[in-house]
Amino acid sequence: MNKVGKVAYDTTALYGRFRTFISTVFVTLISIILIIQSINMYNEEQIYKDTVVATINSSLCKVNYVKNDRSYDCDLSVSYKKGSGVYQSQITTINSIKYNMGSTINITYNKDNITDIKIPVNKLTKYVFFIIAVFLIILSWSNLYFVIKNKTYASIQGSLGLVNDIFRRNNK
Repeated sequence: MNKVGKVAYDTTALYGRFRTFISTVFVTLISIILIIQSINMYNEEQIYKDTVVATINSSLCKVNYVKNDRSYDCDLSVSYKKGSGVYQSQITTINSIKYNMGSTINITYNKDNITDIKIPVNKLTKYVFFIIAVFLIILSWSNLYFVIKNKTYASIQGSLGLVNDIFRRNNK
């Protein structure tokens, strides 16, 4: 009987280490994508620094329903002043706001090409992506460290993983 317990302990520890390694790789890849996205958002913010108020000349919006959420795909034609010039440009948005002709919106533009415009992104978003990514990396790699260093912890992880797998299969 002692051999059976040892085999179960060794097997669940090995399974726990395997599961933890795979999940750490997955979480690391997701975190890298989040970090790259936050860097891209930061770089884009450096290009589209200047903000102006634009008037919507025409608005063509389609409504999309996903479960209980509603979003709008809008093609907008806008005009805006910068210095002594008046510029016109097109922009496409996908969000929860329906834009109406005659209303005003804030836009950012590329100072090298004033007709290259975007609707500004919340500055907090890029920081949230970065912080979440770093937190996930620290959490997953510290979990992997404990699994590698402590066989009991690895066995617990493996046992919980097996129980989770069993219940998931039974609920399908």
